[in-house]
Amino acid sequence: MYEHDVIVVGGGGAGLRAAIAAHEEGADVAIVTKLHPVRSHTGAAEGGINAALREGDSWQDHAYDTMKGSDYLGDAPAVDTFAQDAPEEVIQLEHWGMPFSREEDGTVSQRPFGGLSFPRTTYAGAETGHHMLHTLYEQVVKRGIEVYDEWYVSQVAVTDEDDPNERDCHGVVAWDVQSGEIAGFRARDGVILATGGLGQAYDHTTNAVANTGDGVAIAYRAGVPMEDM
Repeated sequence: MYEHDVIVVGGGGAGLRAAIAAHEEGADVAIVTKLHPVRSHTGAAEGGINAALREGDSWQDHAYDTMKGSDYLGDAPAVDTFAQDAPEEVIQLEHWGMPFSREEDGTVSQRPFGGLSFPRTTYAGAETGHHMLHTLYEQVVKRGIEVYDEWYVSQVAVTDEDDPNERDCHGVVAWDVQSGEIAGFRARDGVILATGGLGQAYDHTTNAVANTGDGVAIAYRAGVPMEDM
C-alpha cells in the first residue's frame, strides 16, 4: 500500500500541472501514470495556448470565442474560469522557462488560430506541447513530487453505498506494468483524474494509442455521473 495526501492519475500536461498546484498548497502529492510523463500525448500538441495577453483583447472575448467554437455546448462556468486564468498560467510557464516564440521586442508572440476574433495563441515553434510537457515535468522533479510511472490504474477505491452520491473515494488500485505488482494507493485527501482523451474509442483518430479513455471509464464504473459523452 502506498499512501499520499493527493493522488493524481495521469502524467500529461493537466496531471503535471494539477500535481504542482497540490504541492504548492502543502499536500504530499503523487502522480500515478501508465506512461512516463514526457511520453504523454500532450507532447503531440503543436498549435499553441490561447490567452488574452495584449491590449485590445479580454478574457470575455476569449470565453465568447471558446463557447462559439464549441457550438455553444461548452460548460460556461468552466470556460469562463479557463479564459480568466489563462494569462496567469502562460506567464507562469514563461517564468518556469518555457521557450515561447518571441517578437523582436522580446514579448511572447501570439498568432490567430481558427475561430479566434483576436490573435491570442501563444506558441513555441511547432512544438508547443512538447516544450510545455518538459517545462512542467522539470517543475515536478524540482519539487520532489513522487511519480509512479508505468503504473496502470484500473479502478478508484470507493465506499460501497448503493447511492453513488454517498460514496467516498479513498484512493486507487493500480498495476505495475513492469513487475506485475497490483497495489493500492491511498489518498488521504482526494484523487484527481487527468487521463487525457478517449480517441481510441473511435475508428479514426489522431490520438496516441494510449488515449483509451481510462479516466472516464474508471469514474463511470465508480458511479460518477457523465455528461456530454
